[in-house]
Amino acid sequence: MPVRDKITKEKIIYAFLDSCFEKNAGGTSLADIATRLGIKKASLYNHYESRDAIVSDTIRWCGECMSKNRFIPAEIGQLTKQHSASAVVRALTVRWIKLNMQKPLFQIYSFIESEKFISNDAAKVSDENKNRLLRQGQIMFKSLADNGKIIDASDAELQRFASILANIINAQLEAYIIGRKVEMRNNPETGIGELFATPLPELNFDYLSVVLDTLCSFLKK
Repeated sequence: MPVRDKITKEKIIYAFLDSCFEKNAGGTSLADIATRLGIKKASLYNHYESRDAIVSDTIRWCGECMSKNRFIPAEIGQLTKQHSASAVVRALTVRWIKLNMQKPLFQIYSFIESEKFISNDAAKVSDENKNRLLRQGQIMFKSLADNGKIIDASDAELQRFASILANIINAQLEAYIIGRKVEMRNNPETGIGELFATPLPELNFDYLSVVLDTLCSFLKK
């Protein structure tokens, strides 16, 4: 096998996530993973001792990937000083949702959110990801308050604002994932590789913008 086609643990994880999105984790076998990689099933044992080991390492890897993503940029103070609350919240929310609509993040999100019901490790990764978004949402709202763009709120109130925003974001991501799964299952002949290779459809964020503007209207000074 050429060096460029060398099988690695990361490639196995990618293949596993692809199959999980198409068939779910419980329905994905070692044979499914091997087929996607174009290798024999026995070759997987050169990297993992069992299917359970692949699942466990995938959860770990997904957690590391999620931990690297940030909802708010480093220059949040400058943004909240220069722009309105609605503009900041809308821009950062749309940016975050679009980021998580890209491969492999939406596959990671789908996998972790489905596995959290049967795996304590996956549940921990899911909770850490949601808490990370919640904490960063609080920082954003605190910065908006400090710059006089929204009401001067207590930490508890800021946490409630961030919780509402996080619920809006997660609902949008889940709706997107459901839609993509439906699209894939209604067009099985397309093939998952081609489906993921196609550009994202034109996204309509008008409804989301209205929801976010309404949220910010309640927070005006």
